[in-house]
Amino acid sequence: MHFFKTKKVTNDTENEYMEIKTTLIIWGGLISVGFLIFACVCFLWKRHFSLSVQIENDVFGQFGDFVGGVVGTGLTFLSVVLLYYTFLLTKKQICLQQIQNERQQIETRFFELLTMHRKNADRIIALNDSRNLVFKEFVDEIDRNYNTIKKWANLTKSSISIMDIMNISYLAFFYGVQNKEGINTIKDVLLQYNPNFDIKFINDFTHEQINWGDIPSKGHEIELGHYFRQLYQIVKYINTRKKNVLSYKERYMYIKTLRAQMTAYEQIILFWDSVSILGESWEFREKNKNKPNQNLFLITKYNLIKNIPAKFSNPEIKLNHFYPKVKFDWLISLERDESIYY
Repeated sequence: MHFFKTKKVTNDTENEYMEIKTTLIIWGGLISVGFLIFACVCFLWKRHFSLSVQIENDVFGQFGDFVGGVVGTGLTFLSVVLLYYTFLLTKKQICLQQIQNERQQIETRFFELLTMHRKNADRIIALNDSRNLVFKEFVDEIDRNYNTIKKWANLTKSSISIMDIMNISYLAFFYGVQNKEGINTIKDVLLQYNPNFDIKFINDFTHEQINWGDIPSKGHEIELGHYFRQLYQIVKYINTRKKNVLSYKERYMYIKTLRAQMTAYEQIILFWDSVSILGESWEFREKNKNKPNQNLFLITKYNLIKNIPAKFSNPEIKLNHFYPKVKFDWLISLERDESIYY
């Protein structure tokens, strides 16, 4: 599969060279003939012309020297001009060839990374029958965490925000809360994010989760940690290619191919990861800067989660609130300015 039209670098450059060469020869010939006619007129001006008159050798010799010198100089100048254009076109040919080689290397590397990503996904579903089922169970687990945390927040009349509830839900899913190591990791991450975070809330939540009969999240860092790092590196690799090598549309086609490998539930998991503390590098870290660069909004720029169904698993969480510029399949009327992307 190729995402760009291979340029016929050599043929195009040679054709351009021949066109310039032909143009220079034609114009050089016309100028030379025109000058020769002008010189003849000047030479014969007010001279009596007759076939019976003896030829003045010295006069004709001077005329020949004059014409030969000027015409010769003109032809030399044209040769220099032609040589200059030859140098420029050769340089252009080398540059185009380098770009073509780099594009081919990018495509080769992309499919190598894509193969690695598929293998990572295959490892996750190795003990299950369906890839879609595995990621659906992941989504269901996050939803259970979210509902439990929200229930506990309401019972305790906690002022914790929806964003904090989402973060705890995903961190509990990712690190697990079945042992102290997972719980302590969640606390450490939350305190780095917010030094004033109410850690007691985490202790009470994990305790009540067990009392309510919910199955505490066992954690999926081993399964998903490498999966998300690999996914991020693929997108970042394509996004950081030089714009004179890959246009935005060509990059989009690469990422579209990557997105086609992901089920809707995988995209939902990606959404949770991207809005959490752990996945800020996808977009929100850049958004929080004073002068954010929209070309680093990776989720939005490439519509990475556009295939999530309209009936998102948790109706309280609005996808387009977090990603208002993503062209979700169910937002038919959404228009966005893609001229900002390169």
